[in-house]
Amino acid sequence: MGHIAPIFVALAVLIAADEAWTSGLEWPWAALVPLTLPHLWSWATKRAFVAGHFRFGGFLYTSLGWLPALSFVVVVLGFGWAGWIARVLAPDATALDWPHVSVLLVLAPFVGYSLLAIDARARLGDMRSEEQARQRRFHTRMFLATLAPVLLLIVASWLIGLNDTLRANVEHVALWSGLFAAVLVVATMLLLPSMLRRVWQTSPLPAGPVRRALEGFAARCGFRCRELVLWHTGFQMSNAAVVGLGGSRIVMFTDLLLSQLPERELLAVFAHEIGHVVRHHVLVFVAWSLALFLGMELTLVRLELDSELAAGALLLATLGVWYFAFGWYSRRIEVEADMYSVAVTGDMEAMVAALERVGGPASRALHSWRHFSTQTRVELLRSSIVDPSLVERWTRQLRWIGRAGLALGATVLAAQAWTLLESYPSDRLVVELALGRYEHAARLARDVRELDPDLASLIARAESLREDQRVPQALVDAGQSARAANQPSVAFELLSLAQLRGAPDLSDDLDSLAELLRTESR
Repeated sequence: MGHIAPIFVALAVLIAADEAWTSGLEWPWAALVPLTLPHLWSWATKRAFVAGHFRFGGFLYTSLGWLPALSFVVVVLGFGWAGWIARVLAPDATALDWPHVSVLLVLAPFVGYSLLAIDARARLGDMRSEEQARQRRFHTRMFLATLAPVLLLIVASWLIGLNDTLRANVEHVALWSGLFAAVLVVATMLLLPSMLRRVWQTSPLPAGPVRRALEGFAARCGFRCRELVLWHTGFQMSNAAVVGLGGSRIVMFTDLLLSQLPERELLAVFAHEIGHVVRHHVLVFVAWSLALFLGMELTLVRLELDSELAAGALLLATLGVWYFAFGWYSRRIEVEADMYSVAVTGDMEAMVAALERVGGPASRALHSWRHFSTQTRVELLRSSIVDPSLVERWTRQLRWIGRAGLALGATVLAAQAWTLLESYPSDRLVVELALGRYEHAARLARDVRELDPDLASLIARAESLREDQRVPQALVDAGQSARAANQPSVAFELLSLAQLRGAPDLSDDLDSLAELLRTESR
C-alpha cells in the first residue's frame, strides 16, 4: 500500500505535463541529478539517528519513500523531461486521451528513482548483505506489483488506439467507453491473482500438517479457493490476504506469518480472511466506489461545468471523500472480520494472541489508515464477550452500510447506463465524423430524433466539403482562414472537424472561438 500514493502523484504529473503546466524549461539532463539523492538522503537519515535526532531521522526515513515522486515532479514540470521526450524521441508520448506506449519513457525516471530509494532504504540498517538483498527484493516486488495495473492500462489503451475504428468508438461513444473501462477493471481483478503470483515470489503452500489443517478448516466453513499460496517476503512481512474473485481466488500467507503463529492462531487468521469474503466486504467497497465516482461523473455532466478548475476541484473533493470513507470503512470491516473469526472458531484467545503477535508491542497503540490499533481491536473483542450485543450492533451497522452501498451503486449504475444509452445515437454520428465518413454521418442523422442543433450544423458543414478539403491539415487551414475572415461559427465547425480527425491540439483555438460565439449570442 505504501507505493500507491507516490504512483498516483507520478500519474498526476504526467497529466499536468500534457496540460502544459510546466516551467517552459527543457533541461533533460537534469533527470540525472535525482539519481544521487536517495543514497545521500539515506546517509543523512543514518547520521541523524546516530546523532540522537530521532524525530528528524524518522522524518527523513519517511520522506525517503516520497523522494522519487517529488523528484519526478521537479524533473517533469520544472525541467521539461516529458516535453523533451515528446519533441525528440516519441512525439506520441502522452498520458491523456489515448496513452501511447512511449509514455513509458516519460515514466522511466520515476521507476528508476523508486528502485534507488528502495535500495537506499535497504542499506540503512547495519545488516548483513544477504538481509539487505532480501529487503531489496521484497520491496522491489511490492513496487512492481503496485505499478503493474498502471502499465497494463497504458499498454491496453495503446493497443486499442492502434485501430482507428476501435479508438474512435471508445473515445466518442460513451457507451463503449464505459464498457471498455468495465472490461478493463474486471479483467484486472480476474488476472490479479496470477499477476501477483508472478510479480511476487510465491509458491503453493507445501503439503504437510499446516496445509491439511487449513484445507480442513476451509471445508468446514464451506469456503473455496483456487489455491493456498506461500508468499516469500524474506521474512519482511507478517500478513495473510485473499486475492481475486470467485474461482480465481487465492489465499496468500507470508513466510513470516507462518513462522510466527502456531496452528490455533493461524486458523484464527484464516477465519478472519474468510470473514472478508463471507461478509462481501470487497463487493460493498466496489459498490460505494462506483456510487461515488460515477455519481461525480453524472454531476459533472448535469452541471455542464465549463471551467476545468471547477471540474478538477470536484474530482479532488471526490478523491478526498473516497480516501477518508475507505479508511473509515476499512477499519470497521477489519473488526467485523475479527468477530467473525471468533464466531466460527469459538476461540477468542487465539485471535487476540495472533493480533498481538503480528502487531508487535512497538506499534500496539498505533492506528493506521486501514486498521484500528491492535489495542483497540483486542479491547473490542474482549468487550464483545462481556456484552454479546456489541457484535450484533457492529454487524447490523455494517450490514446497513453494505445494503445502502449496493442500492446506491446499482441506482447510479442504472442512471449512468441510461445516460450512455441516451447519448448513443448522437455519439455514433461523432464517430462517423471522426473517421471522415461524412455522408454516412448525414444519413444516420436523418434517423435521429431531437438531434442537437450544434451537431446537426457540424454534420451539414462536413457534408458540404469537397474530398480534398476533408484531410486534417486542410480543415485546419480552412478554419484559420475563416477565423481571419471574422467567421467564428464557420471556423469553430471546421476546427472541430479537424480535431475529430486527429489534428494536433486545437483546444485553445476552440475555447477562444466558443467564448466569442457565446459573447455574440448574448
